Amino acid sequence: MRKLIAVVVILIGFSSFAATWTDGNSVEWKYTVADGNVIIDGASGYGSDLVVPETISGKTVVEIRENAFYNCEKIGSV
Repeated sequence: MRKLIAVVVILIGFSSFAATWTDGNSVEWKYTVADGNVIIDGASGYGSDLVVPETISGKTVVEIRENAFYNCEKIGSV
């Protein structure tokens, strides 16, 4: 029983994780999943106009981190 409780506590602690996903336009999105939602951390492989997807891997995009596109001079619009 104690092992089961320890496993449940450990799994709850890992409720967020970082990942990447490539869309149909060859943009590689760097993101974090937290509470079942996606937070954009950055992107690479884009042109001047960047279209943020509404969902990634079936999860809703709810936020773009403050410095997600810092120093990305090629971006004309998001």
